[in-house]
Amino acid sequence: YQAAGGMPVLLGSGTKSDTLPNYASFIRGAIVGTALKRDGLVSNEVDVERVRRMVKAFDGVCKN
Repeated sequence: YQAAGGMPVLLGSGTKSDTLPNYASFIRGAIVGTALKRDGLVSNEVDVERVRRMVKAFDGVCKN
C-alpha cells in the first residue's frame, strides 16, 4: 500500500475467499473471475454459493 503512494490497491488475480485474509491489510478490493465460477472453470456458470462466500470474506476483512 505504501508503494502505491496511498492509492487504493486492488488484488488483480488469484483471489479466493479462503486466501483473502492474507491480503486484507493492504487491498481495497479485488478483480475476481473464475473463483466465482462452478468448479473454478471459466466456461462454467457463476456459482451463487461461491459468490456468497466471497462477499462474506470481503465483508469480514476489508474495512475500506
